[in-house]
Amino acid sequence: ISFSQCALSEGTHEFRYMMDGSETPACISASFVTVKPLATMGVPAEVVPCGDPFTISYAIPLTRPHSAEDWIGIYKLTGYGPNGCVMRIPVPGANEGTIDIGHTPDFPGDYHAQYHLGAHSDAVVGTSMVFTVRLRVPTKGIET
Repeated sequence: ISFSQCALSEGTHEFRYMMDGSETPACISASFVTVKPLATMGVPAEVVPCGDPFTISYAIPLTRPHSAEDWIGIYKLTGYGPNGCVMRIPVPGANEGTIDIGHTPDFPGDYHAQYHLGAHSDAVVGTSMVFTVRLRVPTKGIET
């Protein structure tokens, strides 16, 4: 028997093989330790204009296969609903890469991105640095 995904709760675990109708294990595996894989994340700049093109880079260790349920959330740090998530982007089928999310959030403020393991109760395993979205400043004078 092989297992590709173990419990994501960090700690020491073991497998137990139980015979039908018995409360005594027929055999017990050696103990093993599970830890959450830590994702690294990057954003292209600390300050970006509203609506500009935007990408996020990510890398998660190869010891943990990518799941089609993994996703990256863009979160406003304050003032946006109970959870702050303003965008949810599925992670393409690779353990590292760059995701083109189209554009920055539409409203000014401070944001960050988080990598979620969707197959494991949406556990967060990586957070980007904070980036600030600002209104675009006109390059020419305003005519009246």
